Amino acid sequence: RFRPGTTGLWEAQLWNFIGSPGIFHDDDALQAHWVAAESLEAALRYMRLHYDDSMITEARFLGMIPCSRAHRLH
Repeated sequence: RFRPGTTGLWEAQLWNFIGSPGIFHDDDALQAHWVAAESLEAALRYMRLHYDDSMITEARFLGMIPCSRAHRLH
């Protein structure tokens, strides 16, 4: 769930997570995932739900992004 920001548009936090692909993958290359969410906690919940076998080694807040009210990100 997103909230209106200072511009009047809905805003989301953009997070970048880097980590290992998990124990079920043979590739040792690091993977990057970008997640737009209302908070770090919500972004981590999304990562656990969709990439539960990954080990996050780095998390970076990239900034706030405006979202159209009619086109919310999930």
